[in-house]
Amino acid sequence: MSNQAFLNPNIIQIRLDTSEILQRLREFLSGFVMIPERQNNGETKFVKQNIGDELCNARGVQHLTNYVSGLINPATVQGNYEFGQYQNHVSRIHKSISRQLVSNYHEWGMKYADLEMINDFILNLVEAFLSRLIDNKERESYAQTLRSTENSRLETGGGGLKGLFGGGGASS
Repeated sequence: MSNQAFLNPNIIQIRLDTSEILQRLREFLSGFVMIPERQNNGETKFVKQNIGDELCNARGVQHLTNYVSGLINPATVQGNYEFGQYQNHVSRIHKSISRQLVSNYHEWGMKYADLEMINDFILNLVEAFLSRLIDNKERESYAQTLRSTENSRLETGGGGLKGLFGGGGASS
């Protein structure tokens, strides 16, 4: 089976994968990054490198990461919002994040002075990801990706019955 057979799912998976975004959020809140480091045996291992102060404790990191993962995931971009609906949705999210930060900052080991920065960081991630909801643009983009890949497969001879069933085509 050719790599082209896996092209469409991989492209869509890359577009919807939020693991890197959520990892960046964890790192931002925790004050570290994971960097690749070559070991003596030739293997690569990721090691934690501190880049600043911890903005919140592990409980806060876990709560905020879970909250954001509920907002940005493959299912959340399948909607079809008009721009006004999107703005209302983002406004509700902003209020919710602000309320959670103010209500829990002490318990999560946060400094009051950092709350606005944390709120803005999270909201910027969420707002950009959820903008795909507007006017069903994400689904239109999927359709365009699928058409583009299918056209490419047909032009290179990778489509049709031959490509699907592995046969040499009909003989006459």
